[in-house]
Amino acid sequence: MLFTVVGLLPFLSGAEVIHTKAVVLVLLVVLYLFFRMVLRANKFSAFYLHLVLLITALVQALWGMAQLYGYLPSQHHLFLLTGSFFNPGPYAGYLAMLSPLALYYVLRDYRVWSRPYHTKYCLFYLRWSLATITLLSTVLVLPASMSRAAWLAATTGSLFVGLAFF
Repeated sequence: MLFTVVGLLPFLSGAEVIHTKAVVLVLLVVLYLFFRMVLRANKFSAFYLHLVLLITALVQALWGMAQLYGYLPSQHHLFLLTGSFFNPGPYAGYLAMLSPLALYYVLRDYRVWSRPYHTKYCLFYLRWSLATITLLSTVLVLPASMSRAAWLAATTGSLFVGLAFF
């Protein structure tokens, strides 16, 4: 909060124009507070937050595949693959950030399939299926982004997740 107040001091002291950086700073603080409230509420909040993150990664990966095959236009005339972003770098970074999360849930929820089917495990079946499809789609799209930093980030994150399970 102190960082935010210090960052907003020029605008609070009478500056007439609020710059984009100040708006982004305030929105980031609101996002931080939102995540703190959601994740502290109960364990199901994190469950649903992770589901939403996996869904957004899947949507972005499918969007990128549609751009690669020419079904959707790119957001930048110089790049073929951008997803909903303006540049392929942040797009690949977003997918690289969420691919270890998908791998984590693929490995964690795999043991649910070894049990007999029961309706109380439906959310875990859904999460495992969503994580598997998301992981496969990000593995297909990430090389086409040509972002070496994203490849390195996804590989490093996946290695950490893999080492935690084995």
